[in-house]
Amino acid sequence: MTTGPDITEITLDEMTAEAADERAERIAEIDPWRRLAIPANRIRRLLEAGNGKEVRAIQIGNRPVGAIVVQRNWLLGPYLQHLSVLPEAQARGAGTRALHWLEGIARRDRQSNIWLCVSAFNGQALAFYARHGFFQAANLPDLVRPGEDEILMRRRLDA
Repeated sequence: MTTGPDITEITLDEMTAEAADERAERIAEIDPWRRLAIPANRIRRLLEAGNGKEVRAIQIGNRPVGAIVVQRNWLLGPYLQHLSVLPEAQARGAGTRALHWLEGIARRDRQSNIWLCVSAFNGQALAFYARHGFFQAANLPDLVRPGEDEILMRRRLDA
């Protein structure tokens, strides 16, 4: 049985232009972005900080494994605009580490919610977020692509 990396090996670093370029290409090749036909150049623009967004490059050791994009101060809390973990790094703690970082932002800002949208067809992501205390707040048909539903999820933070 293989164990995952030590949690200290998983870092969320400032996103550089080079890291964003590399990640955007890889992310566009995997679901849900592939199924939703979101091209790498659109993902690349999403991975740029600014306008109230915080963007981090997720690493395990020195290996790039994903990205997280957070819009601050949405509905009494941050909105998780993007979280990706490449297939070879999934189920190794990187997504959980990213959510802990996001929770830290929300608590530091004294916010009471964390929000996100996830594609209804993405059962693995829905289960992941549910394990981390998120629940369905709304169904949003045809939000990203006609014929595809997105699920708005919310996690309430204790006072």
